[in-house]
Amino acid sequence: MGVSAYAKEVQGTITTIFDTVFWIGVEAAVGGATAETFIGPLAAGGAITLEIRNVIKAWGELTSLQSKTQSIVRIAADNIDGYISSGLFNAKPLPQPYHNPGVK
Repeated sequence: MGVSAYAKEVQGTITTIFDTVFWIGVEAAVGGATAETFIGPLAAGGAITLEIRNVIKAWGELTSLQSKTQSIVRIAADNIDGYISSGLFNAKPLPQPYHNPGVK
């Protein structure tokens, strides 16, 4: 999974969360508009509960992706640090800058 695929996955999960929160607001408004009946707010409350469950599920997916990424970065950093400190990495000196004789 490349960086682009990861970014699209995170974007899709965040979009899902925001879309679901929007529909929670719509369902709450419908529940308020039908407050005179008993069934309207009850149905809206049930729908809101299901949408909140979907938000929690999407948030869990997002934190799982973040946790996997954090593990990969830590492993890579440890490997790079181990390679450098093992003595196998021989840093070469940087080349000297060019001095043009025509420039004073």
